[in-house]
Amino acid sequence: MKKYSHDTKRLLMVSLLCSVCVLSGCELIYIVTLSVSCAARSDLSAKPEKLPIAVVGELYKIELIIEGDGAPIGSVSVIQGELPPGLQLIHRDRGHVFEITGIAQQEGDYAFTIKMIGSGTQCVGPTGEQGFIVSVKPLI
Repeated sequence: MKKYSHDTKRLLMVSLLCSVCVLSGCELIYIVTLSVSCAARSDLSAKPEKLPIAVVGELYKIELIIEGDGAPIGSVSVIQGELPPGLQLIHRDRGHVFEITGIAQQEGDYAFTIKMIGSGTQCVGPTGEQGFIVSVKPLI
């Protein structure tokens, strides 16, 4: 085993201690930076905000674009209320576009809330909830 002088041992300990302090400083800066950037993320929303009228027995199709954060969108779902009977929400995995499509079967005004959840990497994914109304009118 190699013998070190007292000064050499002290120098090695100081170097090791400084390395740990520097690494901890970098980690602290990283954590603070990550926390600030995660907190600054914007909520998700969908456009258009107002949906067109549907007509009983006719094809209805509207594409909505999710805005807010560039993260891939993990899921889009109806969390409150219901789509008109005959219509469904379709979201292709990780895309920023979803659609409401189908053939409306019953007239009325249908209010519902959609929840959008983005995928996260170092931060929890962004989210957003948005209410919509689809009015279904009779075929004239």
